Amino acid sequence: MKRLLWLWPAIIILSTVAAGLVAFVITDTAVRPFIILWFLFVCPGMALVRFFRLEELVVEWILALALSFAVDAIVAGVLLYAGRWSPTATLEILMGISLGGAILQIGLDPLIKLIERTRVSSELDYSDDLEKTQVLLCTCGYVDDRTGGRFCSRCGKPKSKQARLPTPVQPLIDAYLDALEPLCSHFYGIYIFGSIALGAFEEQKSDIDIVALTQGEWTGHKLARLKHIHKQLTRAYPLGKRLEILYVPLRDIGKSDTEIAPYPYCGRKGVFHSAGYYDLHALTWWIVRYKSIRLFGPERSALPLEVTWKDVLKGMSYYLDIYLVDKAKHPYLFLLDGWIWEVVPMLCRVLTTLEDSEICAKPLALKRWRDRLPVRWHPLIDEAWRIGYHPHMSSLYRSPIKRMREVLAFIEYVRERGGKALEASSMITPLGEGM
Repeated sequence: MKRLLWLWPAIIILSTVAAGLVAFVITDTAVRPFIILWFLFVCPGMALVRFFRLEELVVEWILALALSFAVDAIVAGVLLYAGRWSPTATLEILMGISLGGAILQIGLDPLIKLIERTRVSSELDYSDDLEKTQVLLCTCGYVDDRTGGRFCSRCGKPKSKQARLPTPVQPLIDAYLDALEPLCSHFYGIYIFGSIALGAFEEQKSDIDIVALTQGEWTGHKLARLKHIHKQLTRAYPLGKRLEILYVPLRDIGKSDTEIAPYPYCGRKGVFHSAGYYDLHALTWWIVRYKSIRLFGPERSALPLEVTWKDVLKGMSYYLDIYLVDKAKHPYLFLLDGWIWEVVPMLCRVLTTLEDSEICAKPLALKRWRDRLPVRWHPLIDEAWRIGYHPHMSSLYRSPIKRMREVLAFIEYVRERGGKALEASSMITPLGEGM
C-alpha cells in the first residue's frame, strides 16, 4: 500500500526530469515528442488531482487529463497576454507546478492520514455512544449489583435485571392501549419486541415494535377506527411515527409472511395499512416468546407459540442466501447511507446469532464485531456507526463507489462465514430459550 501512495509522485517527478532532459539537454532524441506530450497531457493535472484523494481510477484519469489541458492553456494564455510568450518559459512553469505538486503529495500524505485517524478515533467513540442509549438488558444473565455504571462487569455488555418500558415511551403506550379499549374484544395479546425488548432502545432513532395478536375478522368500519387511532397518535406524540405494529391473527402465531394471508399493520412514519406484510419471521416470534414485554393478554410463556432456535437459523439462512443475494443484484442501493445502516449492522447481528447463539440489537452487534472482525472491515463498521450516530460527519470513504464495493464484499464475506457457522450453530441452544 505504501508503494502505491508514493507511485504517482515518483512518476510525476521522473516524467518532469525526463521532459527537462529532452527539452533542454538531449534535444535530438526520437522519443522527445512522446515524453513531452506525456508530460503536458498528464503530469500537471495529476499533480493537482491527487490532492482530491479519489478512489476511482477512471475518474482520477479523466480529471487529470482535463485539468492538464486547462493548466497548460492557462499558463500559456497568461504568458501570451503578459507579452512574454515563450514555449521554454511555459514548459518551465509547468515543470515547476508538477514538481511542486508531487513534493507536496509526499510531504502532506502522512499529515492527512494522521488528521483522519485522529478525527475518526475522537468522534467515533463506541462506548460513549452506547452509554447514551436506553440499554437495559444484559444477555449474559449476570446481575451486577455495583452502584453506578451501565455495563456488566463480566461480559462488558449493558446491564439490567429485566427489560422495561423506557420512560419516554410510556405515555405513548398508555395512550395507545386506552385508544384500543373499544376494540379490546379483537385482541388476544399485545407484546413489545425489537430494541426495547432487547434492552437497546434509543430515543432518537429506535422504532417501537409491537405484535398484536388478534381474533375475529376486521370489518371496514373497525379498520377505519384503527387507522384513525394511529393518525391521532402520530399527531399527538413525538414518538408516534415510530410505532410499528403488526396485527397478526392468533391462528397465524409463529408463522412468517410467506405462510399467511395479508394482515393490517402500522409501518414506517406511523402510516397504517389495512392489509399487507411487514417483516414477520422466526426471529420476531423468538423475541416475542423469550424476550418480549407484555402489554395486554397472557404472559409470553403462556402463549400457544412454538418457535425453536432452528427456526431462527432458517431465517438467518434466508436472509443471507435469498434476501441479500437479491439486494446485491442492485448494487446502486449501497450508494445510499440508509442502506449501509440497514445492511451492515444486520450482518453483524447475523454473525452474533450464528456464532454466539445470541440475539442482540444493532449497536451492540456493531461494537462487538468491530473488535472481532479482520482489520479490513473496520472502516466499513466505522462508516455504519458514523451513519447511525454521527450523520453530521463526512463519510470515511472518499468514494461512494469504493464504499459500495466494500459493502458487497462484506456481504459475500458474511455469507461465506455464516454458511460455515450454520452447522455448528444448529447444535447449540441459545441463552434464554426454555425460560
